[in-house]
Amino acid sequence: MFFPVGLNYLIGKDTKNYFEVGAGITPLIATEDFTNDGGTFTSTFGHLNFGYRYQPPSSGFTFRAFVTPIFGEFGFFPYYGGVSFGYKF
Repeated sequence: MFFPVGLNYLIGKDTKNYFEVGAGITPLIATEDFTNDGGTFTSTFGHLNFGYRYQPPSSGFTFRAFVTPIFGEFGFFPYYGGVSFGYKF
């Protein structure tokens, strides 16, 4: 199970276009189905968030494009990210 916890901040002068920046931490807990030794695996990794967000002030179509570097004891992966679409009510 992943439990991502983060805080994002929107920066922008108009009411629709924003630069999104954030950071967080994600604890990971896996049971014996994931590990070969029958035990429980736990770990934690951090993540940052940099991206663009289009979000109207009232209702309407929303869009995000972001890069989310992740880091932990396994190293640093700078090119993790995504795109999302939605509708704000």
